[in-house]
Amino acid sequence: MKKIFTLWRIITSNIMMMKKLLFSSFFLLGSLVSQAQHEYTIKGEVKGVKDGTHVSLFLTDGRVGSIVGTDTIRNGTFFFKRNAGESGMDQLSLMCRDTDFPPMSLDIYATPGAKIKVTGTNPLIYTWRVDSPVKVQLQKPNEKHFEQRVIVYLPLLINGN
Repeated sequence: MKKIFTLWRIITSNIMMMKKLLFSSFFLLGSLVSQAQHEYTIKGEVKGVKDGTHVSLFLTDGRVGSIVGTDTIRNGTFFFKRNAGESGMDQLSLMCRDTDFPPMSLDIYATPGAKIKVTGTNPLIYTWRVDSPVKVQLQKPNEKHFEQRVIVYLPLLINGN
């Protein structure tokens, strides 16, 4: 009888451990799925920009920004993956640190699940194109507006006026 009781304790103990393991696995899986639903990605493909250029992603709040990610352009690409903030929409700013880049930034708006693509063909980051499902991004002026703005202001900057 003592052997049967000991065997019963071992079996029930193993069942309890398996239940705990199973519960923990489901909890971990649920957490990972939940986190993935709040993420957004920013993928950049640029030409005319040298490899090794550092790209910084700033989270902006009004006129204040804090760096939330950095990457280095390799083979003309860069990539960011981030969890969206509590507000449900992050206002971001993309900047490159290199002597070829003027001190300009590119506004990007991101929401959970957004897959954002940034493309460009030169170091004028303000003219890069942002393809995004975020409505606020779609309402921003198009790149032609920015190109015209650069064409107007560039001679003034060169001449020192």
